[in-house]
Amino acid sequence: MRARLRAHRVIAAVTVLYVLGWLAFGISVDSPLAVPYFVEMVALIWLILALDSRSPFSRGTLAGLSFWGFLHMMGGMLPIGESTLYETWVLAFLRWDHVVHAVGFGFGGVAAYEAYLPWLRTPPTPAGGAWTAFMGTAAIGAINETVEFLASQLLPFANVGDEVNTGLDLIANTVGGAVASWYVYRKLSAATGPAATDLGVTGPRRGAPAE
Repeated sequence: MRARLRAHRVIAAVTVLYVLGWLAFGISVDSPLAVPYFVEMVALIWLILALDSRSPFSRGTLAGLSFWGFLHMMGGMLPIGESTLYETWVLAFLRWDHVVHAVGFGFGGVAAYEAYLPWLRTPPTPAGGAWTAFMGTAAIGAINETVEFLASQLLPFANVGDEVNTGLDLIANTVGGAVASWYVYRKLSAATGPAATDLGVTGPRRGAPAE
């Protein structure tokens, strides 16, 4: 993990600074979500580091995941009226929560594709790569909704919404997954040969000899 942190020291430093910054801000405004969000972010960062050590993510994907983390913490920590930014409608049909879902799970889908690459013995087709990214988004989104449901049962102040909110979240996830699929498809279609599978991912695939 240390080697990967050194390889992406700027992204790592920015992420640590904003996580600590939002934690301090949340505590200063007496947000009940300050500590839970901090614990969640630490767990997610550890998971991403563990996966990155086994199958390095591209710099763009890591930067995107870090950007999502910032939007996520800002949504939960920044008070707007009697609620938080997460509950704010940025457009008549679009809430901040939906924006964060689309961005976060879109990058999550690309990360799922990149994490799956080392397990492949042959290069994926553009359609296969796009489908992997889309299904990765769907899987991560389902896990998130499960966690939100559990949080609503264990933390009365979690305020994750009702079934309508869940449905809107899933729509936002689908939009993010569609964008992730398009991105992977475009990348694979634009390149030729084995290099087409590389979105910044390094290292041999499982079962393939190291060069």
